[in-house]
Amino acid sequence: MEGAQNIAALALAFGSNANLVTPGSDMKVSPYYLTRFLCDCLDNNSCPCEISGGMFLSLYRLGALRSSQRLSPFLRANIPATMLTLSSDESSAGAQLDSLKDFFTLIQAEKCAEWSSHYIPVKIFSRRHWIEESAILLSVFVFTTIALFILADFAFLFRRRSRRLAQIKLKALLSNYLIVITAGIVALSFLAGQYMALGFQNLGVRNPMVLFVLKITPAFFIISVIYPLELFRHKKVSTYLYEYIISTSAILNIFIWTCIDISLFYIFALEYLILMLSRIFKRSAFLYFFIMLGILPFLPLFYSILINSNMQRIHSLIFCGIKENILLSFAFVPFNLLWLRILARMNIKAATMKNLFFRYGVAGVCAVALLAAFSAITINVMGRFFFKNFVPNRRPTSIVDASTNILSKAAVYDTEYYSGKIRRVEISCQEEPERCEVYVNGSAANPVYFSVYESENFGRITRFLLPDKPPKKLSVQYSPDESDSEIVIMVYFYKGSAPSSRGGSEEVFLRENFSFEVSSDGKITERRNEK
Repeated sequence: MEGAQNIAALALAFGSNANLVTPGSDMKVSPYYLTRFLCDCLDNNSCPCEISGGMFLSLYRLGALRSSQRLSPFLRANIPATMLTLSSDESSAGAQLDSLKDFFTLIQAEKCAEWSSHYIPVKIFSRRHWIEESAILLSVFVFTTIALFILADFAFLFRRRSRRLAQIKLKALLSNYLIVITAGIVALSFLAGQYMALGFQNLGVRNPMVLFVLKITPAFFIISVIYPLELFRHKKVSTYLYEYIISTSAILNIFIWTCIDISLFYIFALEYLILMLSRIFKRSAFLYFFIMLGILPFLPLFYSILINSNMQRIHSLIFCGIKENILLSFAFVPFNLLWLRILARMNIKAATMKNLFFRYGVAGVCAVALLAAFSAITINVMGRFFFKNFVPNRRPTSIVDASTNILSKAAVYDTEYYSGKIRRVEISCQEEPERCEVYVNGSAANPVYFSVYESENFGRITRFLLPDKPPKKLSVQYSPDESDSEIVIMVYFYKGSAPSSRGGSEEVFLRENFSFEVSSDGKITERRNEK
């Protein structure tokens, strides 16, 4: 397909409970036009569909959602593609066929080349709305302009009648370094929390929400301990300082996460509005409420990850490296600062240290009780409604070598091409294979000169990068060198589940093996009964 123009692909799968459009895989998202046109064809024919990933397709780019074995090869090759899994409900077959007819008849393939992948599908009641990349950019520009005007009110520095207020605000402005320090402390706390979560996982805890709560819990206690230590130096910390840097940290989050993926803008913009609204309220009871309220914009994000990902990817998000923990810590800094504002409110009258630590103890117990109740409700809701949609990984796996090759056949042919030679490896299967692997082990340094398929080298061994879920008939052609070589072919078939020796069940794959020896004079000999 080298040099081809106006190419688009629709990958089809069958047997789902509902019509499901999958617009992303392998850290890539399908073009906006292709996904929207497919959904419009389904909606116009009264064939309801859902979008895998929900609103947050950016999670595909971040590698948080599971990949599709059918869709990935197209997107990896930069071919505009999306995937449709059709419902097994026979009563909707007519609407499905009408939708596919409209799709193939009316699609404008040249528009698929406009690879705009930053878009947000929003379904309100039965109507689906689309927020395009240009609309997101306009929202970012308008919102940040207004927010910066609110934040950067430097005019107070030049008012003589408000010199005291100017001094307070200038001190708050110069205290923005606390955001970076707090983020660093929180990131280290997350690393410590990962070890605690890993210990509970080894004890049998598997719920990812529980593991995530265990990861972030140490940050709350560490920040709570550091603040009283600060009081030994200053005796009193202004609440305005925390009100100001909370706003600054929320603005900083918008810039950081919008740079990572622009479609995350609305989540952090809503968080900013909630935190700005919290500045109006002074009582600690209201501030507790705003901590809970600030978590709400992130719940749809957790929901999308839980129902469209798998345990392996979720665990990689929980047990991540220092870079990911630093980014995550910036998202949590506003909540930590809001908690510090609650502690600062208790010290307005500069109480004695004994009374102050008693107040902090009572506040800590109340906060732990509220967070525990909130986490318990969230975990229970996730467990009852969301985890049931998990698609389990086919792991751990057990591979069984077939004694004889019954389900597949393989052959190798040479064809003269001008002064060179084209070698063709043909594989034919009776059942749909899960995977095919083709290796060329040459006596020379580079046994493959050229191939249509991509390949990778391990010393003198060349492995062709064939897609998962290949067709029943597959042909691999390449230009070989003139030295002796061995061609090894392995075909895998999924054979179901079986009890595991480690407890539970495991997925069983049958592997059929082929081996061909090619001499320097072009003679091809199949080696049988050898693995």
